[in-house]
Amino acid sequence: MTIFRATILLAVVGVSCLSFLVFKPTLVWIICLLLLALRLFFGRCFKVSAVVVGLMMIFYGRMLLFDQIIKEPLATKAVHYLLIYPDKVKIDGASFQTEALDLQSGKKLLVTTYLHSYQEKRAFLNAQQATVWRSKGIESKFESPTNENQFDQRSHYYARKIFTRFKVSEWQKVQVSLPLKQYFLIWVHQLRQEMVLHLKTLPKPLAEYGEALFLGIHEVSFLETLEALKQTGILYLFSLSGMHVFYLITFFRVVTKRICSERSRDLMLLFCLPFYGFLGGGSFSLVRAVLMNWILILGRCVRQKV
Repeated sequence: MTIFRATILLAVVGVSCLSFLVFKPTLVWIICLLLLALRLFFGRCFKVSAVVVGLMMIFYGRMLLFDQIIKEPLATKAVHYLLIYPDKVKIDGASFQTEALDLQSGKKLLVTTYLHSYQEKRAFLNAQQATVWRSKGIESKFESPTNENQFDQRSHYYARKIFTRFKVSEWQKVQVSLPLKQYFLIWVHQLRQEMVLHLKTLPKPLAEYGEALFLGIHEVSFLETLEALKQTGILYLFSLSGMHVFYLITFFRVVTKRICSERSRDLMLLFCLPFYGFLGGGSFSLVRAVLMNWILILGRCVRQKV
């Protein structure tokens, strides 16, 4: 086993043991962590030990930061300048929900409110530009599930780095200067929204399937058309498993076969795959599929260079 593989394996074991020890401390994980420490000590390889301990400390530091954010007290009433991306808006009847960025603190919020007119609803659904709103409302924490089989909304949004729900009572669109790094994110979100509006012109259930497959968007009405999607065979499973990434890569290779060399195709894929993962919504299944293919392509490029 090479030093690189041994380092990765020991780092994974170390982070796993530390995570179980932090969240569910038992004697078993204490023993596993002690054995790992002995393995690093008697291995007499400073580089491997430094990398493993460093990754474990990074995980522990992020865990402490996460715990601190959760325990932060909330003001009952608050005013936020919210950056709302057009592709993140979800509307069900008069109910409005979106994941917005608070420009003052840089944190993401789950924003909810009720729309007062049909014109306001259509304006949000057809919007193609990101907008900033000065909003007044009430902040609250996510509640933990009250029974075993209830959906854990708190864990779901915590995994998306959203720790606060903000219910808007009144808001007004404003023009403010944005941080430079936001312009690229705004461009990507606006590109996603343009693709969403184009897919909506397709007949059902193809429109909902295209949004779920390529952009990772599951509309409120998508569950109602799930039975119709099942009639297409196992295709609807692609958006859940990330299997479509493999077929997109194969299609890209076939199309560009006569245009550029294999190494050039691999280099383009190394750049395009992370961008597609971000464009596709960054779901766990999509990120896993993109990361697996990206590592395989990177390995092939390294072997070719060697």
